[in-house]
Amino acid sequence: MPSSFSAAPSAVGTNAVAPSEKDYERQSDETFTDRLIRGSVYCGTCGYNLRTLPYIYQCPECGASYNARPLTMKGVFLPQQAEMPRGMIFLLCCIGGAGVLFFDAFKPLDIWRLLGGIILTFFSAVEIPRQWKALGLYLKAKAIVRRIEREES
Repeated sequence: MPSSFSAAPSAVGTNAVAPSEKDYERQSDETFTDRLIRGSVYCGTCGYNLRTLPYIYQCPECGASYNARPLTMKGVFLPQQAEMPRGMIFLLCCIGGAGVLFFDAFKPLDIWRLLGGIILTFFSAVEIPRQWKALGLYLKAKAIVRRIEREES
């Protein structure tokens, strides 16, 4: 008795290469190039409202390129960037603790307090560059938030 189900020919031949993730992303970019942003989306560099501009384009105010596709969001301001960096608290505790330990370590020389101060100083030195960069991004984000609030009022 013949089978009613027949196997479909394979779409991938022996020499075919499966499309890569970049191919899918490029096709997605081409799909969104002609579409316009309907809601309020802001440039991540200057805070300009990108409403009615294409999803993938350049900011008309500062010239920074952006990609406002829902899953990409590169060069676009995200409100999470306006939160104070949490590592600043750790950094301030390390600096303060190191200061207290160093101050107390030299009254009568106490090697354990001196060692603790050196360790906290090391943690502070490692953390300062990261927190400095995070603080810069935070201040830039706050400036964008102020601009957005000025334009909305």
